[in-house]
Amino acid sequence: MKNNRLTSVSTWLFMTLCAFMTALTCFLFINLTGSVDRLMKIAQTPDFLQMHTGEISETELFRFAEENEKVSDYQTLSFLNLENSAIILNGHSLADSTQDNGVCVQSDKFDYLLDMNNGIIQVSEGEIYVPVCYRQEYDLMVGERVQIGEVSFVIAGFLRDSQMNSMMASSKRLLVSPSDYERLKTAGSEEYLIEFLLKEGADTGEFSAEYTDAGLPSNGPAITKPLIRLMNALSDGLMILVILLVSVALLLISMLCIRFTLLTQLENDRKEIGILKAVGISGEDIFYLYFTKFLALSGLGAAAGLIAALLAEAKISVHIQELYGMSESRLAGILAAFAGAALTEGILLFSVRRTLKRMERLSAVEALTGQQRIGKEKKGQIFSPQYLIVASFTVNAGEMVAVMGPSGSGKSTLLYQVSGMDRADSGEVWINGTEICSLSEDEKAKLRLERMGFVFQQMNMLKNLNLIDNIMVPACHLKKGRRYREEITFRAHALMKKMGIGELAQRKITEVSGGQLQRACICRSLMNRPEILFADEPTGALNQKAAREVMEEFIRLNQEGVTILMVTHDSKVAAGCSRILYLLDGSIKGELHLAGLPERKKREEKVSRWLEAMGW
Repeated sequence: MKNNRLTSVSTWLFMTLCAFMTALTCFLFINLTGSVDRLMKIAQTPDFLQMHTGEISETELFRFAEENEKVSDYQTLSFLNLENSAIILNGHSLADSTQDNGVCVQSDKFDYLLDMNNGIIQVSEGEIYVPVCYRQEYDLMVGERVQIGEVSFVIAGFLRDSQMNSMMASSKRLLVSPSDYERLKTAGSEEYLIEFLLKEGADTGEFSAEYTDAGLPSNGPAITKPLIRLMNALSDGLMILVILLVSVALLLISMLCIRFTLLTQLENDRKEIGILKAVGISGEDIFYLYFTKFLALSGLGAAAGLIAALLAEAKISVHIQELYGMSESRLAGILAAFAGAALTEGILLFSVRRTLKRMERLSAVEALTGQQRIGKEKKGQIFSPQYLIVASFTVNAGEMVAVMGPSGSGKSTLLYQVSGMDRADSGEVWINGTEICSLSEDEKAKLRLERMGFVFQQMNMLKNLNLIDNIMVPACHLKKGRRYREEITFRAHALMKKMGIGELAQRKITEVSGGQLQRACICRSLMNRPEILFADEPTGALNQKAAREVMEEFIRLNQEGVTILMVTHDSKVAAGCSRILYLLDGSIKGELHLAGLPERKKREEKVSRWLEAMGW
């Protein structure tokens, strides 16, 4: 097939980009969820949280927690809600912040506030830990000052809050020591976080209803652990969702572009495909010639895309790691990225396979003549330019039969249908006990490969192969292996030597004469020792000397036992055959037997008189 580097590179780029985007999406998603889960596990995020403004009864809450069988642990945390204008982070006022900001102390049971190493923070007097999301927003550093009202603090570090890390959360907690919390009490209004850890398997929805039914403090929003996890994931998950949507769009675009590129390539290679089908290469084998190339491009694209995704993830996930820490499931992320890239390439290859499968349904003649474009469906069963109305005849083993008639009478159509290269509307073709019209295209190709040879008027050689490689094409698909390759190379050289073109083995098809090329075509047709040889105007494009030499080769092959059926306009060529059929308007109108006439001149005279009588 023709090598098109630009097509290959563009296809590889599409496959690489698709693999990259999908792998990146999978990697980021697994790392995000893994990081969030790890943070919530270390921090021991409560399963149920009720915010409350106003007085609370610790006794009632304690009694409810003791009596409810779903509760594993319970606590009430104080949260001092501050005016945003009262908080200044290293000269940056929070007056314009949309968040409810406040201070709290570290819990001693669960719902811990963690440092940047996901360790439980122990804060000293005069120190303050600021939410990590504010570090980048306000360009903060450890050691800088935070002013809350009249009290000044030193930033000792930054905290991760498994509940309120996400910017989607409406509140943010700053961490101070118990003594500093007491000093600040007059600067804000105190709220309460009523938190419960539930036993394994407990339903948070049922528990929430039980809490409400008990008439316990509920002057504020209630939040469950699944909702906290969702808010944390959505904060950065929106970016991942955008990447996913871009990935899907890119995949669809790539499928269309690769399909159109492939169809264009198949159309450009249509004649070569027809040649391969004509000499007996099955549609499945031709399919794999193309599909193997796309499989290799897909593998390279998946590898490149996966590597690029791993490199890009390290930069893109910096924000995720800062908010939630490292994921415990990095290996799972890599495996998910690999699976995503593999899935993407699988979808692209499936699309390629569907496009290539259409090529398999083409007959050799359709591919050679372009009567049906690859990728286009065509209704009906008339594929040839001529119609055969009645063509009932027999060719016996060892005969050499010529088919003659005016242009357009259906000679080539007859030859193509008898050899299985084209489809007929009706009728039967029997070759050594096998009815070939009922066979599939691949079965017909196998029959041509093993039992037939075909010589074309236009030679129909593959342009990118030299003479000897062209000749060996049919034999290369019978068996595999180094020893067999040596055997067919030897046979090809022997045939070329026999045909008088042995010294031209390495020549390109553009570097030899028409007669030499036609003899090479005959060599190709004989590679698999066919029982019958079909020839369509084998001397039509040759000068008289070359035509005479080629015809002498056909006579010699017939004498060696090869059955030959040829189409010709040349009466001198036909005179070398044992029988001639005259075809007119798709029907056989006459038959001439030449057996028993050894003298060439008499045969030619008899043929001329007969043709004149037939209206030639």
